[in-house]
Amino acid sequence: MRIERLDVENAFGGYLARRRRKSPIELVTADLDLSPATLGSLSATLSGDEWERASRLGSTRDRRRWLAARGWLRHLLADRLGCNAIDIAFARGPYGKPRIAAPRPADRLTFSVSHSDGLALFAFATDRPVGVDIEAVNRELPWEGLATRFFAEPEGRHVLELRPEQRSRGFLALWTMKEAYAKACACSVVPALKGPAMIPTTRARAAKRVRLGRWTVTSLRPAAGYVGAFAIES
Repeated sequence: MRIERLDVENAFGGYLARRRRKSPIELVTADLDLSPATLGSLSATLSGDEWERASRLGSTRDRRRWLAARGWLRHLLADRLGCNAIDIAFARGPYGKPRIAAPRPADRLTFSVSHSDGLALFAFATDRPVGVDIEAVNRELPWEGLATRFFAEPEGRHVLELRPEQRSRGFLALWTMKEAYAKACACSVVPALKGPAMIPTTRARAAKRVRLGRWTVTSLRPAAGYVGAFAIES
């Protein structure tokens, strides 16, 4: 079992470092392939609705990982709210974006969660909408067709112009940036995928980010074998 807090300043460069004092931002990764005892402890805090959602997943491994991700989310939120994990209740806003409804509405604390294979990525912030996405790079995807279908034309061209061994990771980097953006602004993922264009550029400390109006979207590598992205209101 491993839970790790990522170095936000190093991942996102000067922009988030400047913002950190006014709006603390934290990224956390957590393993999802847990011992039965650890999974049992985390999943004991889940609601009936969460158990019902888990039961609809196709495989035992997927159910266990989903339960672990929700258990970690409750554990991490309870630590920040100063309450018991079992007492937290969620409500859903536009396009299913979750928010905290109990034990008291926590309007200042914002969060986002994503998981892929055996790893979850969490983001927590204060007074600013956030969104995260993570994907395992070992996934076999028809990325060329997906890029042509869903990406803006400059983005599809950007992926195709990468060296062959870089194209799959390049596709996933853009895909996660768009997913994180859609989660942060609570909008439909389909328009977010098609536009606006997010051609990442290399900045200081190897961070890759784009600014879209009031949003900043940053690509990162949360762990070996994964790509991810984080979006925040500027």
